[in-house]
Amino acid sequence: MNKNKTHLICFDMDGVLISSMRIANRIFFDIVKRDLGLNAEPFKSDPKNLSISAKERFDMFWKDEIEEKGITQEQIDKALEDYRKEKLGVHLPLLPGAKEAVELIAEHFENIACVSSNADYVVEQELKQLGIGNYFKKITGTDGVKHSKPNPEIYEITAKFFKIAPKNSLVFEDSTNGVLSAKGAGMKVVGVTTGLEGHDELKSAGADTVLPDLTEVTLEMVNDLLNIE
Repeated sequence: MNKNKTHLICFDMDGVLISSMRIANRIFFDIVKRDLGLNAEPFKSDPKNLSISAKERFDMFWKDEIEEKGITQEQIDKALEDYRKEKLGVHLPLLPGAKEAVELIAEHFENIACVSSNADYVVEQELKQLGIGNYFKKITGTDGVKHSKPNPEIYEITAKFFKIAPKNSLVFEDSTNGVLSAKGAGMKVVGVTTGLEGHDELKSAGADTVLPDLTEVTLEMVNDLLNIE
């Protein structure tokens, strides 16, 4: 079978392939409080904060408190490393239809990426543990990305790597920030409600279609969204 080489398919990880975001969120804020003494309570209950990369949270939530306490970048980096190690120790199963959807796409498309608000090595390790790492030609995590979702940068970087126009790209996302990021880059988006937000939120953010989970992914749907005949 000749695989499609002119289009790009991207999968977010947390909330699309696996459901670890809320557990990771708890681990992160527990470590921030334990290791750095920062007040996590005002932020950890807001689901929208889950899609902000860990390293960006320090400037967004605690910039003044970090300065007041004299917390160094070295201390922050150590806390981030502890968070990533502990997070990698939590093994979660794939969400319904995730393996089948990735295999279906890999059967018909050459260019597949995982685009996630996690460090690159974290994504690589988790995908490997899940047994689907070999399907992805590129992993775009937070390494080398200045602005996290909803900024479109992470998807623009991914499209540029493959030398494929964003209009010929399709993304599977579970959060409004993720949808806004992909749409801002000019891509088509399938929202899935296995993560942070429901149908109405994803549709309002601009998702072209919304599915309850990846069990409903079909080749016909993907081709229709990308105008592939």
